[in-house]
Formats: sequence, C-alpha cells, structure tokens
Amino acid sequence: MSRLPKAKWLKSTGLDGALAALVGGDLVAAFPPRLASILDDIDACLRAKLWYPAITVALTLPDICSGLLLDRSKFVKREHYVAFVDEFLDKKKCSISGERCFMLRGGVVHKGTASSHPHLDASHVVFWIPEGDRASMHDFWLEGDGDRALVLDVFKFVEAMKDAVYAWHKKHGTDAIVMSKVNEIMSVRPNGIRKLIGGAPVVASGPD
Repeated sequence: MSRLPKAKWLKSTGLDGALAALVGGDLVAAFPPRLASILDDIDACLRAKLWYPAITVALTLPDICSGLLLDRSKFVKREHYVAFVDEFLDKKKCSISGERCFMLRGGVVHKGTASSHPHLDASHVVFWIPEGDRASMHDFWLEGDGDRALVLDVFKFVEAMKDAVYAWHKKHGTDAIVMSKVNEIMSVRPNGIRKLIGGAPVVASGPD
C-alpha cells in the first residue's frame, strides 16, 4: 500500500505508464503495484509461517531497488547493496549495518545459511518467532561457549526492510530510470504478455 498523501493521481507520459501525481507542486510517484506485490508476497509468507522464503526475499529487497537505478547493462554489486541498507534502513528498527546485511544475504541466497559468510562475525543467526505469549527478542547479540549469535525478530526485521523500500521510493520513485523499469519487475500478469502469451495469467518479468 502506498504511504503517500492523498492526491489526484495522474498517468505520466513517456514513462512506461508509471503513475505519478503533483503534490504541493512536486512530482510524487505512486508506490508501484508490482513492487508492492513483492512486499505483499513477503507478508503472505509470514502469515503462512513460511519463514525461509520471507527472510530470503526480504534480504533481496536492496538488490531489487538498487537494480532499478542502474542501466540494464550493469550488475548490482556489493557497494550498491551496502549503500542502500546504510542509507534507508532505519537503525532504530534494526541496527544491522549494510556490510553485515550483505553477508547475511549472501549466506542465505547462495548457501542456505545466514551465518555462512566467511567474514561474518557470528557463528549463528537466529530469527526469533514471537508466537503466542512469547515476547519479542530483536536486534541483539548472544554469546556463550565460544559461539556468538545475532538475534533478530523475524517480523520486525522484515518490516524494517520493507520500510527501507518505502524510504528509498520516496527519494527515487520519480527518477526517470526507475519509472521506466519498475513495471518490468517479476509479478503476476493477469492477462499474460502482449504479443507472447495472451489471455492467461502468468508470473513474468519484462514489459507487458
């Protein structure tokens, strides 16, 4: 859901159909539905207690946003990811640094374990599940018997990463390169892909 002020939304011209509006004389981009669908999918995973995909996709949000700012010929690199987290992640909600978050992301995506990066200063990464009467445990370290664990509440961590996306979009949502690419994000296309697969719902990336 967009967190923008109410306004008369106007369809922009020459920007691949992305939505924008004039708010107080400034061009403001509506939060893109296809980017929102990724955040909605993360929430759906949490509701279904699918912790692994929820955490994995949340950790890739900096990649997605950083990629939207780059020319299609360029790859998202470590410095892009780290810069996103350091600038947009509210450290009051989660104090993890860009470097450490990048290591978590690399371990989960490439090895299936958040603590596997060779330079991560943790033997364990614990995502706490605050179910029932269990109080939240979030954003602190546990140490004992030579082990060191980073503890993150799975709901609070995911919410902080999602809020970072909103903060990023507030700054970059009207950048021409973002508005020209955001509709190409992988998402459900109810009517298929024009000129390729029409009349049937698909999950696809690329232009309509």
